[in-house]
Amino acid sequence: MSEAKLTFLGTGTSYGVPMIGCRCDVCVSTDPRNVRSRCSSLLEIGDLRILLDVTPDFRSQALAVGLDRVDAVVITHVHADHVFGLDDLRPLSLGRDEPLPVFADKASCAELRQVFGYVFRDEKKRMGIPYLSLQEITPGDVFGPAGVDLLGFHAHHGRGHSLGIRWGDFAYLTDAKEIPRESMENLDGVQVLALDMLREEPHATHMCLQESLEVVRRLGDPPTWFIHMGHEVDHVSLGTKLPEGVQLAHDGLIIDL
Repeated sequence: MSEAKLTFLGTGTSYGVPMIGCRCDVCVSTDPRNVRSRCSSLLEIGDLRILLDVTPDFRSQALAVGLDRVDAVVITHVHADHVFGLDDLRPLSLGRDEPLPVFADKASCAELRQVFGYVFRDEKKRMGIPYLSLQEITPGDVFGPAGVDLLGFHAHHGRGHSLGIRWGDFAYLTDAKEIPRESMENLDGVQVLALDMLREEPHATHMCLQESLEVVRRLGDPPTWFIHMGHEVDHVSLGTKLPEGVQLAHDGLIIDL
């Protein structure tokens, strides 16, 4: 299997941390790990770079890690905090001979065509318009750029769903409240996990700490990094409560897979 790593570009909730107008202890914290841009990651497998979501903070995230190329994009779901950086793919797509593939499930493809109609009305290269191609995927099937096999699976997220991905022994799942049985089966044997964990208190559309820890337990306690965290989460104080093998991710963190 190819060498691989994951860079957490952003680990925050839809508001980002600090949250505008808030003066809570986390939002005024001087700990840089409490500064969380919107949730996105870069999966690098061999020479291939796969972007997981394109947040409103994508430009600053890309500049922070020196990102100069992306080979594919995976969209987990079409909420603003996961797709509203799409236009900033222009400098990474217009230099390509072929459009940059954007993988998403059927519902997300339909929403992307509606929200970004100026991008997806055709696949011709146009000045000032991201050069992208939507690639519809079906959860449970393998997909990805040439040379990489990713497996998509669904999780419940509010009235809709979010797409998780698995590559080999690694799985990535953001924005989830419940993982259906068939998706848990797709996670069997996972050895490294990046998982949604909004805060300690329960939430209607995201897993809270105890719910996320229960998923980790059901999967056999693989090394896990929590993502998509709100301003209720202080990196140090909550981090000390976590069981061995479970950690809070932070923006810029790189892990080997």
